[in-house]
Amino acid sequence: MIPAKICSWVPFLVTLDLSNNLLSGQIPPDLGQCQYLNRLVLSNNSLSGPIPSQLSNLNRLTVFSVADNDLNGPIPASFDHFDEAGFDGNKGLCGKPLGGKCGALSKKNLAIIIAAGVFSAA
Repeated sequence: MIPAKICSWVPFLVTLDLSNNLLSGQIPPDLGQCQYLNRLVLSNNSLSGPIPSQLSNLNRLTVFSVADNDLNGPIPASFDHFDEAGFDGNKGLCGKPLGGKCGALSKKNLAIIIAAGVFSAA
């Protein structure tokens, strides 16, 4: 679990790399208060839930990775410029960096729905 008050404890935090630590739970929205943070790497953990919209407050952020977790929901629009690799491995995430719209059906899912409709009508 990532401590919610880490920005209060270390107010001039510039880099936070907690990758490969078997962390679980959600990303605390309070990380958005780390005003000097320019690198946030949380990859290869078991973090769940959405990417908090409060992280959009991190104006100095140049490196961001939450790859290989269990995150879900839309990626905040302010993260559109980050590389797709920083979001890979989260089956529930959707949004521009991953090339997909949230709530849209994939071609595979659409084909399954159409096939089910055709066979149930017969």
